Amino acid sequence: MQLEESTKPTISRWIRVVVHLSLIQNDTTTEALIPQLLVLLRMNKVRDIEAYWIAATLWNKALDHYAFEPFYPKCHFIFPAAEFRFGRVRAGDMMNCNKWSQHAIAVSPFAEDDGVLERTVAIAFSLFCGINGV
Repeated sequence: MQLEESTKPTISRWIRVVVHLSLIQNDTTTEALIPQLLVLLRMNKVRDIEAYWIAATLWNKALDHYAFEPFYPKCHFIFPAAEFRFGRVRAGDMMNCNKWSQHAIAVSPFAEDDGVLERTVAIAFSLFCGINGV
């Protein structure tokens, strides 16, 4: 069964909603979605702009683990959004940074831009993690 081109925007929009909500609710759910997202991307059922968005969102998640300070209860009244967004993220969490970076790298080849996004993410990853030869 071949997917009609007109259904791509609908599927793409729902993927964006599901990824966005899963990142807000539970990182484990988002990680479980990655293999399914890759299947949809390989089957060309998703617009390439969604591949950009997914790769950028996963890369931003990696940066959250790389850079953000942990939440301190005394700051709760000053920055109430910090608890919601960064409450469980530890600054310099390289294991999770690496994991989310790898997810972004896996998605980036599906952005139809002659490999520009893929190279950019790979180079940035090598700079963050100190890996040579990219």
